[in-house]
Amino acid sequence: TGTATVCTDVNTTLLTLNGYTGNVVSWQSSSSAAFTSATPIANTATTYSATNLTATTYYRAVVNNGACTNYSDTAAVFVDPASVGGTAAPASSTVCTGTNTTTINLSGQTGTVVKWQSSSASDFSTDLQDIANTTTSLTAQNLTATTYYRAVVQSGVCAPAYSSTATVNVSSQPVGGAVSGSATICSGSNSGLLTLNGHSGGTISKWQSSAASNFATATDIANTSTTYTSGALTATTYFRAVIVNGACTSFSDAATITVDPTSLGGTVSGGTTVCATSNSVTVRLTGSVGSIQWQSSANGSSWSAISGATSATYTAPSLSSSTYYRARVKSGVCDSLFSNVVTATVNSASVGGSITGSATVCTGTNTTALTLNGITGSVVKWQSSSSSSFASATDIANTTNTYTAQNLSATTYYRAVVKSGVCASANSGIGTVTVDPASVGGSIAGSKTVCASGNSSTLTLSEIGRAHV
Repeated sequence: TGTATVCTDVNTTLLTLNGYTGNVVSWQSSSSAAFTSATPIANTATTYSATNLTATTYYRAVVNNGACTNYSDTAAVFVDPASVGGTAAPASSTVCTGTNTTTINLSGQTGTVVKWQSSSASDFSTDLQDIANTTTSLTAQNLTATTYYRAVVQSGVCAPAYSSTATVNVSSQPVGGAVSGSATICSGSNSGLLTLNGHSGGTISKWQSSAASNFATATDIANTSTTYTSGALTATTYFRAVIVNGACTSFSDAATITVDPTSLGGTVSGGTTVCATSNSVTVRLTGSVGSIQWQSSANGSSWSAISGATSATYTAPSLSSSTYYRARVKSGVCDSLFSNVVTATVNSASVGGSITGSATVCTGTNTTALTLNGITGSVVKWQSSSSSSFASATDIANTTNTYTAQNLSATTYYRAVVKSGVCASANSGIGTVTVDPASVGGSIAGSKTVCASGNSSTLTLSEIGRAHV
């Protein structure tokens, strides 16, 4: 009797022989239950102590009774290998406080996992907590402080062993602070100085920029200082700093650099020529970028803003003199630019003036010089008519201010047609050349002879043409 299970190396098992007949000659041991290879043991007692075994061993006693030799039943001493705690990996990991997950795996152990343990102390001297987990994998979750873990492994009857320690370091959440320096700039300028303030509990690992305020797509900037100035920007951009403490990451509040597009003056159309009497001029701006302010000038060099004229089109009230127009365009904080200049040319109303030189002439060979005075515009032509109403007028190809009427045989009326630019033409006052018929002497009737002493005679004049004076 005495079959037992022991732990390797240091062990003692007492075997006792019972129920035999004869004399104990010796004992035998073997590594196999069949004793295919037996080792004799010089022991004739009924007991035997097996000590410090490192492998399972089988024992029996050899008993002689006269000429007969028999073996006792076999007793086995089963040897369990020493417990080996193995290695818990990773040996060290770092997580951020709060919501976190760390998986620890055990390898190289001998025996089975009895449980896991955790502690806030690296030597497991305080706050020791048993964890009911007999697998080789442990998941630690949502830690708020650095915690140490180990597995308890036991091989058979051997004393349990501890695995190596796995440390889960817990980082505290840093304070991200805020970036100051938000500004509005013109396209092509840099951000100006951005400064991180109020961060704590960590270090600046980098800065980031993004076209979106939620940083859905962020571009890393290799900058670990508290200040940053960007290069030239062409679109609104958001900037923030990334603060790291161990496994924890915090983002600062972002600064916004709003980018206004560069001002474009655009092109103005609508330059025209109008008449001063009644007119309407509309100018239009296209291709501009920025807010619009129309300006006008009487000379093209001294400009004044037109109150309320801020749309892409501007219609001027009736103009009495030529005026220049342009648009001043300003995009946000960008410098103003001006459009091209167009001119609304105003022509004075046509004034026909008056004709001097009216005269009375004798029919036939005659010459009368007529002169046009006090006109506004240019002489388009002269006209003549036999009636002062010019019901039927004859055009005269003459664009000068004088006209000579010759060899008239009937009274004739003259006028000039004057036109100022695009204005309607105007007729001058009328010049009249009155034509008298030629003088005719006529004949006298009533000739007779009378007595000298006393007589009387009547003579009669017959005339053609004008009456005698």
